[in-house]
Amino acid sequence: MSVKASQRAAMWVDWLIVLVFGGSALFAIWMPIPDGIPGPRLVNTFLFLLVSLLFFWRRRAPVAVLFLVVAVVSVQANFFDPPKQPPFHSWIALLLAFYCVGRYSDERRANFGGVVGLTAEILLVDLPRFLADTPPQLRRRVGLVRCALSRREGTA
Repeated sequence: MSVKASQRAAMWVDWLIVLVFGGSALFAIWMPIPDGIPGPRLVNTFLFLLVSLLFFWRRRAPVAVLFLVVAVVSVQANFFDPPKQPPFHSWIALLLAFYCVGRYSDERRANFGGVVGLTAEILLVDLPRFLADTPPQLRRRVGLVRCALSRREGTA
């Protein structure tokens, strides 16, 4: 395969990813399906189209795309129906963004971006959902353990 043909194929793959992801997200937002994307339709349309368009830059700036995808997914996950599982499209967007970091970044940047992106995803998406779903007794116990650990560090 020549260089020009491989570049053309890569361009078509980029378009295909954006169209399939964006189209399936729009279908899940606007069609009344049971496991659709919860929340206001116009806001979700904007958020998921933004994520779709970010995938055009996945080869040139994969770490930046990952950070922006994590930010958009955290907004969607925390503000629209927080106690439930995030939509399937949020998971696909994160999966594709992490793949792009590993595939199109050098090793050092991929390691840094992956660790920071995963930490941000855990802190912005998973932890608030865990705390929203946690019974008050467990939250008090976690607070007591945190207080005891901070006192212990202060006396050491």
